[in-house]
Amino acid sequence: MFRYLKSDDNVSPEFEIYRFQLPEHNGIQSGFSGACNLPGRSGLLFTASMENTRSVTADGEITGSYIGVIPISGLTEGKYSAKLVMNKGKPLAKKLEGVAIKSWQDNNYVLTAVSDNDDGSSDLFRIGLNFNR
Repeated sequence: MFRYLKSDDNVSPEFEIYRFQLPEHNGIQSGFSGACNLPGRSGLLFTASMENTRSVTADGEITGSYIGVIPISGLTEGKYSAKLVMNKGKPLAKKLEGVAIKSWQDNNYVLTAVSDNDDGSSDLFRIGLNFNR
């Protein structure tokens, strides 16, 4: 992949497409908005955001975001687990559109996430996750 990015060759590397049916909340479908590798586990950490709009390109009321994990072994089957991000018992009305892992130890992860609020402002979040099951 890096050879492709550094060269003037316009032939792209081969790739595969994996399809996922992401969760919805109150009839509003979420869509992928960010992802990163999940160190220490074989998977991807992702965010999926929701907007109440009839168009995939037009902004609408922000209704929340999910944080989830896709195990690499589940890519071809579209398997994942996700939770709606909550704040004081209600869905956090923010579009988390990027996520990175700041640190981890054992099954405890500290994430940094960023939101795009569609009003010219953004927020930065520190989120602690524990993967004990």
